[in-house]
Amino acid sequence: AGRAGAAETELVVVTGFPGYWTNPWNRLDLAIVLSSICLPAFKALEWSVPYSCASVVRGARPLRLITHVASLKMQVCLLYNSLSALGTLAVFLGFSTTAYAVVGMQLLRGLYWRCDDGAWASDEAYLATVGAFPENSPRDGVINRLGLYKARPCTGVYTSAEDGLEYEARGEWVNAMYHFDDFPSAFLSVFILSTEGWADIVRDGLSATEVGKSPSPYYNTNPLVMFYFFFGICFFSLY
Repeated sequence: AGRAGAAETELVVVTGFPGYWTNPWNRLDLAIVLSSICLPAFKALEWSVPYSCASVVRGARPLRLITHVASLKMQVCLLYNSLSALGTLAVFLGFSTTAYAVVGMQLLRGLYWRCDDGAWASDEAYLATVGAFPENSPRDGVINRLGLYKARPCTGVYTSAEDGLEYEARGEWVNAMYHFDDFPSAFLSVFILSTEGWADIVRDGLSATEVGKSPSPYYNTNPLVMFYFFFGICFFSLY
């Protein structure tokens, strides 16, 4: 640290402080040297926060090599310039994803829910009595004038209109992993839509029926929804 500090002092004397300070590489070099000098003092005074900060800066000592190798400095500058351009692209994609998530909420909010029977879906006795939850059916089932259920509810005890017997549905009304019910979930869904994981989101969206009803395979023929998925996949695949 002492030799490095002497070298920095000599450089300031030769170039002058204004000329020295205008070079960002010199500022980086100076910060690393000062952190190395102050580190023992912070440790002796038991100043934990300044000591931690100085340790982090001192950990960047390998970067001092950049200031002394012209070719390496040039490569770092090129990398920095490319990151600046990528930052602009990231901001554009962030705004695009946000706008697309808001549109998705308008089209698909509340449409990804379904009844999940869980382990009971593979129980033969359960399927023979209660049966699988019907497609395009309300969450609470369909009741006739006599108060009997023509279609089972997702969960709860009910009396069937077919035989007048009482059954217990043990399903659970659950949402899909990716949906558009709120902005954070919609933003994540659009991000997944822009990658190779879009198949499940599109399939569930095209199988949506109404809010509070179970899905039905490819029931949703709303042209706006179809265009939403088609345009989204094509647009985000460009990036």
